[in-house]
Amino acid sequence: MGKTVNTYNRIAWIYDPISRWLLGEHYTLSKFCYLDRVKRGKRVLILGGGTGENLREIVDRIGEQGSIYYVEASTSMIRMAKNRFQGKIPTNIQFVHSTDFSQFSHIKSDVILTQYFLDVLSDAELEELFERFNGSAAKDTEWIFADFYAVPKKRWLIKAMIRLFRIVVGHPRKDLPDYAYFFERWGWKEKEACSFMEGFIQAKVYKKA
Repeated sequence: MGKTVNTYNRIAWIYDPISRWLLGEHYTLSKFCYLDRVKRGKRVLILGGGTGENLREIVDRIGEQGSIYYVEASTSMIRMAKNRFQGKIPTNIQFVHSTDFSQFSHIKSDVILTQYFLDVLSDAELEELFERFNGSAAKDTEWIFADFYAVPKKRWLIKAMIRLFRIVVGHPRKDLPDYAYFFERWGWKEKEACSFMEGFIQAKVYKKA
């Protein structure tokens, strides 16, 4: 996100298959971890939703009274997410092609969801994201998060993945972010956590402190 061109369109068709090939079932399990926190009638803001692997379950959980803002920078990934509904897209999903955080910072979301998204942002972009959404988050807003962590046993896989994404899609980072720093700095407290692949993948639930 943070980009004005659809560089992820280049890899949309292979993004999920190659992720499952590299990471096995852990990739999918992490995306569904903590979706039980999404309740009926909730307003869900999904940033960097990708191809929508878990979107149908989120829709089922919120019911007709809930709503979803699905924000994604890649038009190809949005199209793939829509195709999961086989032409019957629920009316309570708003798909938004955007790289701009600011137009959504006013939305009073019950749940913010970022999965394998924060790792593609520079520190400056992360600072902007947290600043934008901090003001609109209520004390009971929950942030469901999943991403890669820099564990020593996976350092060569991390380097290879970052290098690949820098070449193919213009990934701005040369390392993984210090997620904890940004969550703590902006007043989000970790409530639950689980890990996969010896900590390489971690899923967490944060809540406003």
